[in-house]
Amino acid sequence: MNTIMQVFETLEYGPSPESDGPAQDWLEAHGRRFGHFIDGAFTAPGTLFTTQNPASGAVLA
Repeated sequence: MNTIMQVFETLEYGPSPESDGPAQDWLEAHGRRFGHFIDGAFTAPGTLFTTQNPASGAVLA
Protein backbone atom coordinates (compact mmCIF):
# COMPACT_ATOMS: atom_id res chain seq x y z
CA MET A 1 0.00 0.00 0.00
CA ASN A 2 1.27 3.46 -0.89
CA THR A 3 1.83 6.13 1.70
CA ILE A 4 0.34 9.56 1.17
CA MET A 5 3.79 10.95 0.37
CA GLN A 6 4.31 8.28 -2.32
CA VAL A 7 0.96 9.13 -3.89
CA PHE A 8 1.80 12.84 -4.01
CA GLU A 9 5.28 12.14 -5.42
CA THR A 10 4.12 9.81 -8.20
CA LEU A 11 0.57 11.15 -8.76
CA GLU A 12 -0.49 7.68 -9.91
CA TYR A 13 -4.17 7.02 -10.50
CA GLY A 14 -5.97 4.42 -8.45
CA PRO A 15 -8.49 1.90 -9.72
CA SER A 16 -11.68 3.20 -11.30
CA PRO A 17 -14.37 0.58 -10.62
CA GLU A 18 -17.29 2.55 -12.05
CA SER A 19 -18.77 1.63 -15.41
CA ASP A 20 -20.09 3.80 -18.23
CA GLY A 21 -22.79 1.17 -18.89
CA PRO A 22 -25.75 3.13 -17.46
CA ALA A 23 -24.72 6.27 -19.36
CA GLN A 24 -24.32 4.31 -22.61
CA ASP A 25 -27.74 2.69 -22.07
CA TRP A 26 -29.30 6.13 -21.55
CA LEU A 27 -27.69 7.44 -24.74
CA GLU A 28 -29.00 4.41 -26.68
CA ALA A 29 -32.50 4.88 -25.25
CA HIS A 30 -32.48 8.44 -26.60
CA GLY A 31 -31.13 7.53 -30.03
CA ARG A 32 -27.83 9.32 -29.34
CA ARG A 33 -29.34 12.48 -30.86
CA PHE A 34 -30.31 15.53 -28.88
CA GLY A 35 -31.61 19.01 -29.43
CA HIS A 36 -31.81 21.76 -26.85
CA PHE A 37 -33.41 20.87 -23.52
CA ILE A 38 -35.93 23.67 -22.96
CA ASP A 39 -38.75 23.78 -20.41
CA GLY A 40 -38.39 20.07 -19.56
CA ALA A 41 -38.23 18.70 -23.11
CA PHE A 42 -35.77 18.27 -25.94
CA THR A 43 -36.45 20.46 -28.99
CA ALA A 44 -35.43 19.84 -32.57
CA PRO A 45 -31.89 21.06 -33.33
CA GLY A 46 -30.99 23.25 -36.27
CA THR A 47 -27.92 21.12 -37.03
CA LEU A 48 -26.19 18.12 -35.47
CA PHE A 49 -22.53 17.48 -34.73
CA THR A 50 -20.60 14.46 -33.47
CA THR A 51 -19.55 14.32 -29.82
CA GLN A 52 -16.59 12.06 -29.02
CA ASN A 53 -15.33 10.46 -25.83
CA PRO A 54 -12.08 12.33 -25.12
CA ALA A 55 -10.49 9.25 -23.56
CA SER A 56 -11.13 6.81 -26.41
CA GLY A 57 -12.27 8.84 -29.40
CA ALA A 58 -15.45 6.73 -29.62
CA VAL A 59 -18.57 8.52 -30.81
CA LEU A 60 -20.93 9.29 -27.92
CA ALA A 61 -23.75 11.11 -29.70
